[in-house]
Amino acid sequence: MEQEARALHENVFMKYDIDYMIDLHHQGTLSETEGQLVSGSILYPTNPNVAPEVLEGSKKLGSVVFNALHDTGWGHIGKYVGGTGKNIGRNGAAVRYDISTLLFEMRGMSDHSREDYALGQKSNGYLIKQTITTLDATARAIADGSIETADTSFWDTLPEQKNRQGEEADE
Repeated sequence: MEQEARALHENVFMKYDIDYMIDLHHQGTLSETEGQLVSGSILYPTNPNVAPEVLEGSKKLGSVVFNALHDTGWGHIGKYVGGTGKNIGRNGAAVRYDISTLLFEMRGMSDHSREDYALGQKSNGYLIKQTITTLDATARAIADGSIETADTSFWDTLPEQKNRQGEEADE
């Protein structure tokens, strides 16, 4: 086990009873759905060994995030295309610890060695606002129990993100 994974295992997963987890990342700047750049992409665990109730909780977590951002005018969410391996954070935490997880890949970043991955100040402000909105909405939904009745049907029509020509594939 890598040092970073061991620290997370020993200091977080083994000490706390965690119900939900959002794995926040940054992806490139040119991912899109339906011809429009996404502000982020989300995905639940896709490993076949995830318990059905954990998968359902993950999809509900995604519903809370999607609904918090969808009607903002600046939040355009796509479905991330990702693998099924247990070595992937959202899959491993769901399988090994029965934590409902959601990967959230946000568009771009404020600085990067690749100039086309860095966003300007206005776009970077939206990234910050998107993160705050996401975390606030999920904390409230978990606290008031409304996450239990979250409608997951949006997953059936959420378009998968694609990469515009010239964008490196997200690994």
